[in-house]
Amino acid sequence: SANLVSINDDRPVVAPYVVLERGGARLGILGLTDPKAEGVLRKADGATVLDPLPVARQYVPDLRGQVDVLIVLSNLGLEEDIALAEAVPGIDIIVGGTSYRVMRTPQRVANTLIVQQGYRGEWMGRHRVSYDAQGLPIAFSEDLITLTDDYVDDQEMAALVEKWKALFP
Repeated sequence: SANLVSINDDRPVVAPYVVLERGGARLGILGLTDPKAEGVLRKADGATVLDPLPVARQYVPDLRGQVDVLIVLSNLGLEEDIALAEAVPGIDIIVGGTSYRVMRTPQRVANTLIVQQGYRGEWMGRHRVSYDAQGLPIAFSEDLITLTDDYVDDQEMAALVEKWKALFP
């Protein structure tokens, strides 16, 4: 989460982004946390949450030069995701949360596609996007997958969730 920083020195608490290579494409994934989470984070980890727009403006241009596709994992909510897409060019896809929506088709804002897949881990989305030679999205398809007991929880993530539940019953 790029806008999650230590209250002691304003340094990022975790890596603000990662660059992955998949199928010959370089993907940049930048995380942004909702500023309303600040009270929870300060109590738990001595962290604070910066305004996501200036932070995105800081990281997106540099990251854009390193990757083929730039994805933002956002916990800001749909309205804020739309504002982010309008204010910060260069983001290809925003995978959002907090609004508790199941979006069967993306919302397009300029050249950014915004998607959400519900809430409480009940669904997962598989998204396919095709781009033209200029890097503009020209085709999109998605599969909405209902998560059932057939899908085993990631043990590391389950332990992290339990830690947070214990901190904030």
